[in-house]
Amino acid sequence: MVLHLIRKLLIKKGKKIANEIAHSSPNANTLYAHVFRFTDKFVFDVGDSAYEAVSTWNDARADECDIPMTPVADVHYADFPDSARDTYFVQIKQRVGGAPTTSDPAIGQGVMYWDGAKEVNIFTELESWLKN
Repeated sequence: MVLHLIRKLLIKKGKKIANEIAHSSPNANTLYAHVFRFTDKFVFDVGDSAYEAVSTWNDARADECDIPMTPVADVHYADFPDSARDTYFVQIKQRVGGAPTTSDPAIGQGVMYWDGAKEVNIFTELESWLKN
């Protein structure tokens, strides 16, 4: 509840909020995210800090594009990468071996609407509407 209130205050101030990507999973699991931009189907490359064509999707490419998630109790968090206003597909995967691979199981996914600084969802829109 406290985290939710802090997030609301930061959204109200127009600040970027950390840990926009979250997934519930036992703490012992190692999770990571892949973020794909809907408009061109590019994937976020962590090393280059840029969206790039997926090209050949192999283990090396999966490792270049993984966004590690940090567990806090049984919820894993990651920051959404700096990105332009767009719609994004976020896939959560569970790392089975020592490094991310194409065979790691996808355990969650979702669509995120991003305004360039923060997620846009029903709650942020409702808050904006109520202020006006």
